[in-house]
Amino acid sequence: MSILFKWLSRTLISFFLVASAVAIISYNLASRSLPKYSQNLVAENIKDKIEIIRDSSNIPHIFSNYDDDAFFALGYAHAQDRFWQLNILRRSAQGRLSELFGQKTVRLDEFVRRLDLYNLSRMSVKHQTEKTKAILKAYSNGINARVREVNSKALGRGSPEMFLYPSNFSLWQPADSIAILKLLSLKMTGQIDAEVNFSKALLVLNNQEMLSALLSDAPGKPVTKLNSLEQRSLNLNHNTSKSKNSSNLFKFPSMEFSGASNVFGATKERSAAGGSLMANDPHFELTVPSLFYLARLELQSGGVIGASVPGTPIILSGRNKKLAWGVTASYLDDQDIFIEEQDISNPKLYRTEDGWKEFKIDKQFIKVKNYPDIEIERKWSRNGPVLPKTSFDLLSITPKNHVATLSWTGLNAADTTLSSI
Repeated sequence: MSILFKWLSRTLISFFLVASAVAIISYNLASRSLPKYSQNLVAENIKDKIEIIRDSSNIPHIFSNYDDDAFFALGYAHAQDRFWQLNILRRSAQGRLSELFGQKTVRLDEFVRRLDLYNLSRMSVKHQTEKTKAILKAYSNGINARVREVNSKALGRGSPEMFLYPSNFSLWQPADSIAILKLLSLKMTGQIDAEVNFSKALLVLNNQEMLSALLSDAPGKPVTKLNSLEQRSLNLNHNTSKSKNSSNLFKFPSMEFSGASNVFGATKERSAAGGSLMANDPHFELTVPSLFYLARLELQSGGVIGASVPGTPIILSGRNKKLAWGVTASYLDDQDIFIEEQDISNPKLYRTEDGWKEFKIDKQFIKVKNYPDIEIERKWSRNGPVLPKTSFDLLSITPKNHVATLSWTGLNAADTTLSSI
């Protein structure tokens, strides 16, 4: 009995020693990934001295003599505090989440790849204003300064989460910021769902007037005339089961979860302090960390403080000495679904009023953790990318030998939304 007790004691002691060693090593590695705010750094790509002062709530207050330096510092601060978030947002916009999360996110990656969000963002860079391009470049340099600091000083992996999901972090590019803005725009719309619901209702009612009474038409002259689906309804795929998302963590945009928001204002006559008031209520889903990041920048035109979005040099909701602003999203009808007829003998062709035209076609490979790469064939008509029938219950409204394509304001290679903001 004493021998058994002796071996059990040795086993327990050995276990606790090994566990303690693992805990100490893990803590040391993780703590090295946390930012240190009391330090002086020498960085390239800046014009003059920059100060980043953290208040008691850890909000960065950025002071500089040049605007480009201020946005450089904002990028650096984002990378200090939200390195993992930058990684996930960019991978989401690139359709590369499955490299980290495996099969859970394959369908989401496929959907984003078919929209070609990242390539469109790269093409949009040259269309920004010169001032915006300078800000994007300075902001990217700030993020990259932190990346180089982490690598040169062996500061773990820049964020403790990067140990759980090992990932290379390539240098930040201006296109990355535009891609994240497009991704947020996609999350804030649910008009694909609305288009599918409208088409399903039209098939059941087969009465345009009754449908307009239930689902009111947008005011103004229509962009295109809707043809009745009655003649094609017999040729539909009779599978109306609702497609499920690949994971609860990563949802497709839908009417149920699409964004809206509010801005409330009061003039100085209606406030106790005698000054005008404004409150912005953006309806983004709650996440950890938050989508927003409070920051203050002292620019040549004056100071600005408010909610920035990591990955972009934008103060989306904020104030300066003269005014305050907030951004709201509406249920704007910014998407249309086109049902394209394919040539039965040659599915590379689709019908137009001018005859058969060729789809633009290419192939992509999605890397999936612990699984072989998945090859997808992407198609575009003149109306937009072909969507997979397994998404948004498109199968229930798509006749045989037809495909659904998406026309969306976000699918624009000359998108200057970021310059506007």
